[in-house]
Amino acid sequence: MASKRLVILLPLLVASLHGCADKPASLLENAKTALAGNDFAGAEKYASDGLALAPQDARIQWQLELTLLEARARSGNVEATLTQLQGLVQNNNPQVKAAHFVTAADRMRSSGNKEGSIKILDAGAKSYPQDPAITKAIEQAKSSADETEQNALRSLGYLD
Repeated sequence: MASKRLVILLPLLVASLHGCADKPASLLENAKTALAGNDFAGAEKYASDGLALAPQDARIQWQLELTLLEARARSGNVEATLTQLQGLVQNNNPQVKAAHFVTAADRMRSSGNKEGSIKILDAGAKSYPQDPAITKAIEQAKSSADETEQNALRSLGYLD
């Protein structure tokens, strides 16, 4: 009788574990779909839920991180974007580069949060002080005629 139960329960256990393995990948696809539809809150939720499952596949985990980062930046959420970027840097994630700060700043600017864009570039400059992409992005912002960007640069000491 006990072996009969085991025969019935074992396939159910295997099926449920298989479903768990697919869940981060499914959440990643949902997050990407939401992002493509400009549903930034939905993309952030799906990506966060996927990361909370601690995916074993490093590629899925990194794609969830990038999708979450893009959703936060495109929604104009500077604090969440900065927290995520700085966390990746502090954890010595070898995949994070200065270019991620530049891209996040560009997405933030496109969202209308120009001050947030400058804050992200500043954080990137502190994390990657010698990186030419960060330096170039800050120089471009300095030459901008946008008053919000100019004030943000001034408050951070980039302009007099």
